Amino acid sequence: METGLKLVLVDDQEDILETLEIKIPDVCDYEIEMFTFTNLQDATDFIFENPIHAVITDIHLGEELGIDIFEYCSYLNKGIQVIALSGDTSKGTIEKCFNAGVEYFLNKPFQDEQIKESLDKVYNHFKYWRKIIDESL
Repeated sequence: METGLKLVLVDDQEDILETLEIKIPDVCDYEIEMFTFTNLQDATDFIFENPIHAVITDIHLGEELGIDIFEYCSYLNKGIQVIALSGDTSKGTIEKCFNAGVEYFLNKPFQDEQIKESLDKVYNHFKYWRKIIDESL
């Protein structure tokens, strides 16, 4: 198994987090270290203090908006890729995600192949840049 991804999962529904924690290792053929959070404050505190590669977050987190984490990751300027997860597939929500710089959007209920495809793209993006950075040293 190759070196993998450090992934933050954010959803206010613990059953969704548990499902992701089970499904992600099953569909990916590389190592993934996952850190789960049920609110934005804990997630953003962790992201600030720790190197991570990607975030999968729900758009609607109770009273909080997942869109805020997209903007926070962009502000940090650490190359963190964001995958939106939502049952809200309205045009307005999808446009907000696109305009905020979200790389991928997964509909709830999500399919295993959707998770695999989006995480494979994140992983390949990370590998591409890691190679270029390593070769420049």
